[in-house]
Amino acid sequence: MSDFRIMKKPIAMIVASMFSLTSVFAVAQTSEVPVAANSDDVVSQCEFSPAACDAMARYDIADKKLNHVYQNIISKIESNQFDGYLVAKGEIKTSLVAAQRTWLKYRDVHCEAYYTLFSGGTSKNIDRMTCLTEMTEQRILVLQQLYL
Repeated sequence: MSDFRIMKKPIAMIVASMFSLTSVFAVAQTSEVPVAANSDDVVSQCEFSPAACDAMARYDIADKKLNHVYQNIISKIESNQFDGYLVAKGEIKTSLVAAQRTWLKYRDVHCEAYYTLFSGGTSKNIDRMTCLTEMTEQRILVLQQLYL
């Protein structure tokens, strides 16, 4: 009887350990990767999901390029390179700024809807970042075609 009690404790500990490991793995597999709010979050996401890190990096590149193109257009407007147009440069700038602000809101809401649509999937955050990247790249092309 004393041998049984000695064996009972280690078996109970092994079974308990197996259940806790199983639940840790289940949480790890179903946990979503949040969109990074700061650089520390990016580092932890890169460790957790290289694909999420890659998606964030591609969006960051596209966003910086969009800002660069936008600033080039503003500089072009302010340096009177739209003199051949029948509209004053102030109007061109005002309409561009309003359009860009509206477009940014649209992009963010659209990609949030896209994110919601895929909210059951494990790659939904990657999908959201991909949506943001693709729409940003499309906007860059539109701005370049219209203004540059």
